[in-house]
Amino acid sequence: MAGALTVVVGCMFAGKSEELLRKMKRAEIAGLRPLLVKPALDTRGTAERICSRDGRCMDAISVRSAADILAAADPYDIVGIDEAQFFDDGIVAAVRMLYAAGKRVIIAGLDTDYRDEPFGSTHFLMAIPEADVVKLRAVCMRCRGEATRTFRKSRNDAKVVIGDADTYEALCYTCHVAAVQQRDAEP
Repeated sequence: MAGALTVVVGCMFAGKSEELLRKMKRAEIAGLRPLLVKPALDTRGTAERICSRDGRCMDAISVRSAADILAAADPYDIVGIDEAQFFDDGIVAAVRMLYAAGKRVIIAGLDTDYRDEPFGSTHFLMAIPEADVVKLRAVCMRCRGEATRTFRKSRNDAKVVIGDADTYEALCYTCHVAAVQQRDAEP
């Protein structure tokens, strides 16, 4: 019997972790045994909890690789994975194996990086035929419209820079283009 797969994506500040926690809490209420996982690379907050910006938190384990998720998942009915973009390429195979083993899997992450390019393996997860893809939007921090992009405030061009509102903004397309032009024009 195959499981179920939900992939929750969007820009920063769109409520991806909040949606993951909401779905995991519902599963817990339904009597399912939940495992919540976060990547060790994400050093925000604590290693033992995932918290949303609205203050909801649930216990989690911090893992270094997708293989660690598989090793921990056996006794659980549902596996929630936060910050998918930070996992190694093995995350796609791990999610497929969990699904094939009859697990419910909910995975949340950024779909694109600050350069508007696919981030990590999230786009491959979204392409799994059985995946129910939930695409969330934030509020543009400049015009208050619908934000679909993550803007990095600094010129740091590293692929991964762990940060929050001090480092990133959620912006709509128009504000994102203007912000990139303005940032890049500064000396």
